[in-house]
Amino acid sequence: MIRRPPRSPLSSSSAASDVYKRQQQDRVAESIAELRHPPKLVMADSQVIMDVAAQTPEDIPLTTFSIQMAYSKADVIEMARGTAALASLEDGDRVLICETCSHHPQKDDIGRIKIPRWLRQKTGKDLQIEVAVGKDFPVDLTPYKVLIQCGGCVVTRRHMLMRLRAAHAQNVPMTNYGLTISYLQGVLERVLLCHPEALKAYRDALTK
Repeated sequence: MIRRPPRSPLSSSSAASDVYKRQQQDRVAESIAELRHPPKLVMADSQVIMDVAAQTPEDIPLTTFSIQMAYSKADVIEMARGTAALASLEDGDRVLICETCSHHPQKDDIGRIKIPRWLRQKTGKDLQIEVAVGKDFPVDLTPYKVLIQCGGCVVTRRHMLMRLRAAHAQNVPMTNYGLTISYLQGVLERVLLCHPEALKAYRDALTK
C-alpha cells in the first residue's frame, strides 16, 4: 500500500534550519570541524555521497536531496523497498530509467550515462538499460526487472504517486536516482537511518 510515510525526523523546522550544505565535497570534514556545534543534518548531492559519507561523523544524520525528494514527492518506504531489486539483477534483465522532463542530455548525464555505467560495474551483469522520457512512460511495465525514477522535480507528487502505483499494481519494483546511487556507492543504509521505516523495508526486501 503506497502512502505518505510517518513524519520524518528531518521534517521539523529545527532540523531543517540546521541543514549544512557544502558544494565542495572534499571540504566536508574541515567545514564540520569549524562549526561551533555539530550540524543536525548533512545533506549532499547524490553524486558525491560516498565522499561526503566518508567525511561525516557517524553520529551526524546524513541524506541526499534525491532521497528527500522520494520522501516529499512519492513514498520513500516503497522506493527503498524497490531498491532491493538492484541486488538480484541478472544477465539480460531489463532496467528502465524514467525521466519526467525532456532536458538536453549532458556529456556525462546522470540518468543515461552514469547510473547505467555504475549499475553494470556493480552487478557485473549484461543488463538491458532503457530510458523513458516524460509521456513515454510505458503502460505495460512487466518486461522490466526494476524502474529507476528521477527525482521528479518538475512534476507534482500526484504524478509521481501515479507512476509508483502503476508499478506497484504490476509487481514491478521502483526506486529513484538518489536511492540507487547510494546503494551503488555502498552507503544506502547509512543515508536511510533518517528514515527508519524505509531502512526496514529495504532490509526486509533483501531477505525475500
